[in-house]
Amino acid sequence: MEAKLAEFLGILTGDGYVTKLPRTFQFGIVVDAIKDKAYLENYVKPLVEELFEVKTKITFRNNALNLVFCSKKIGEYVISLGFPIGRKGNLPIVDFVLKNEKLWPHFLRGYFDTDGCIFWDKRKIYKKPYPRITFTTISENLARDLKNCLEKLGFPIRIAKKNRLTTLAKRGYSITYDIEFYGHKHLKMWNNLVGSSNPTKQLGLLEPR
Repeated sequence: MEAKLAEFLGILTGDGYVTKLPRTFQFGIVVDAIKDKAYLENYVKPLVEELFEVKTKITFRNNALNLVFCSKKIGEYVISLGFPIGRKGNLPIVDFVLKNEKLWPHFLRGYFDTDGCIFWDKRKIYKKPYPRITFTTISENLARDLKNCLEKLGFPIRIAKKNRLTTLAKRGYSITYDIEFYGHKHLKMWNNLVGSSNPTKQLGLLEPR
């Protein structure tokens, strides 16, 4: 169950939140209503319900799907692991995951499936499409922890600090961190070690024909 919990924490770190209500905690995982619908309904929902023995519901708003559930007990437990309530502006990888290298691939899978990106560069300088996997975060701590974990797993990481105008700027954020690695060799490593549980990302990890 530790592996499933680590993957859930990766999902929560990517596209989730925890909110304190008067007598309980509300969890939400928000994804694209088209690209990630199958992932949320067929994978994330069963994962959460099996992991925590809790009922969830999925709501639709502004072209997004939100998987929601409430629990005081689960909220207190997840917070005890180091996950913050509310804003995740400087969130690190929680110690429960960070201190156990066996859990890193599971956390990374959940984080990639919600907040990662696979891009295939088709410029003529390459004999065939050249892959790049990227994570973008506003959290300097998370960027540092991702870089350290990925490098220890054997991925050569490039990290770039950027000042860009995004929707996050409206909430007081403009600095973002891009964590990237490239190449067919390292994509194969990723597929063998981490992989994906998201059907859309699984297709993206396949070389275009």
